[in-house]
Amino acid sequence: MVARLHALQLVAKRPAVGDFWKIRSLDRRFRRCGYGRRLPRKARTLCRPRFSRYNAYTLKLVADAYPIESIHDLGTGGRILGWLLNKSPWDIRFAEVGGEEYTLNEIEHEILRVDFDEPRIHFAVVCAAISCPPLRSEAYVPERLDEQLDAQARQFVADRRSNRFNLSWQRAEVSPIFSWFEEDFGDDDSAVLLFLAEVAPPTTGEAIRQAPGKWSLDYTPYNWSLNDQP
Repeated sequence: MVARLHALQLVAKRPAVGDFWKIRSLDRRFRRCGYGRRLPRKARTLCRPRFSRYNAYTLKLVADAYPIESIHDLGTGGRILGWLLNKSPWDIRFAEVGGEEYTLNEIEHEILRVDFDEPRIHFAVVCAAISCPPLRSEAYVPERLDEQLDAQARQFVADRRSNRFNLSWQRAEVSPIFSWFEEDFGDDDSAVLLFLAEVAPPTTGEAIRQAPGKWSLDYTPYNWSLNDQP
């Protein structure tokens, strides 16, 4: 049996989102693997963990409206006003969870962040934007989850488009993901930097660990443009 939600990930030719026209063609297979449906045991195993399904719902949301320039095109009032009015794409109620429809915000903040209590999930869930972490080209599986999350974190932090470290000036400029979800990574800048040290390239990690309090922490711009195929 094919892992239906995994199929949505396998259409990605780039390490982030992929070809939305192909994703649209997989919609019928996507629907057969909804949250909470009664599936054969093998299929239920293949459709785990939950953030693989979160990613599939994100891709479906974009693919259904494609072509668009950004996932924010799907909200009301633009990026800022959409957040303020709770009318962003993450507030659209369409994702099935246990027979009920949820928003992506509810899945992420009320299910994923609560159930996992694991900061590395922020490198596993995608937002279909250029600056979001890469979409993994394989499904997340329970027996390899720690290894997969660690690889995702290291790959993302090593990407100089979003994360840059100046060892001479002891300055870190990192993705705003570390600001948006700071409480998941630590209580203050030093704690966030120590988290970064664990997943940054070895030389960078060692330099931060030696004197985290001397490092400055700032954030790079976030590019919300759709991470699409050319």
